[in-house]
Amino acid sequence: MDEITKKFFSVSELAELYNISRQTVLYYDSNNLLKPSFRDFNGYRYYHFKEYTKLELILNLRKIGLSISQIKDYLNNPSTDDLHQILENQSNKYKKMILDAQTLLNDITQLQKNISNISESGLHQIFFKEFPEKQFYRGPLSSKTMGIKQRMLSLGKSTLPFYQTSHFKYFFNKWVISKKDYQAGKANTNRFYCIPADFPIGKAEKNIFKMPAGLYLCYKFKGLYQPQSQEICNKINQYLKNHNLTLFSPILISAQKNFWLTSKTEEYISLLQTCIKLK
Repeated sequence: MDEITKKFFSVSELAELYNISRQTVLYYDSNNLLKPSFRDFNGYRYYHFKEYTKLELILNLRKIGLSISQIKDYLNNPSTDDLHQILENQSNKYKKMILDAQTLLNDITQLQKNISNISESGLHQIFFKEFPEKQFYRGPLSSKTMGIKQRMLSLGKSTLPFYQTSHFKYFFNKWVISKKDYQAGKANTNRFYCIPADFPIGKAEKNIFKMPAGLYLCYKFKGLYQPQSQEICNKINQYLKNHNLTLFSPILISAQKNFWLTSKTEEYISLLQTCIKLK
C-alpha cells in the first residue's frame, strides 16, 4: 500500500492539487470524464499523472463554459483544429455576453439619470424649455373607447421588444397624442404608446415620428393623466390663446415617477411637452 500512496493520488489529494472538492472529482468520474487508474480491494480510487493532466483540461474547459457532453466529445478525440474551433466558439459567445452586459449597464445608467432628475418643483405650472430633435417609434393606438384588455395589448406590443433583447427598459412609459386629435378635443381618448428611436427594434420607417427641435411648452403634473386631462388641455389652450401661440408638434407625455417608484397613483409625476410657435 505504501508503494501505491507514493505513486498515486487519492481522491482528496487530487482534489487538493486543484483546490476543488472531492465531490467534483467524483462527479467527473460518475460522468465518465475522469476514471481512476484503478480501485483497490476496498473500492478506493487512485489516480496517476495521466489523470492529473486530464483533470487540468477538464477544469479549464469547464471554466470557459463547455458542457459535460462537449468535454466528453473533445476528450475522446482531442486535436489542434477542434480546440481552435472550441476556443473560437466560446470567444464569440463571451464577446456577445460582454456587449449585452455593456448594453444593460448603459441602460441602467440612463435610468439612474432619469430618476435623479425627478423633481416636484414647478408642478401644475406651464414653463418653457429648449429641446433638440428627438425621434420615436409610434406603437399601436390606445383609445379610451377600447376595453382594458385591448389597451393592455396595445401597451404590451409597444414594450415587447425589451423582452426580446438584452435591453433593460431605461425609460418609463411614454405616449403621444397627435396634434390633430388634440385640436379635435380627443386628448382624453386617443393616444399612442411610443419608444425612443435610439432603441433598435426594427420598426418600419412609417412608424417613426419626430419631435422637432425648438422651444417647448411644458407642463408637469402629479397623479394620473386621464382624470385631469380636460383640465390640463383647457389650461394649455387658454395659455396658447392668450399668448398668440400654436402647436407645432404632437403632444408627448412622459412618465417620470410611476409604479416603479411608488404604489400610490396620486404620487405619479408626468411631463407633458409640445413644440410651439407664434401664429
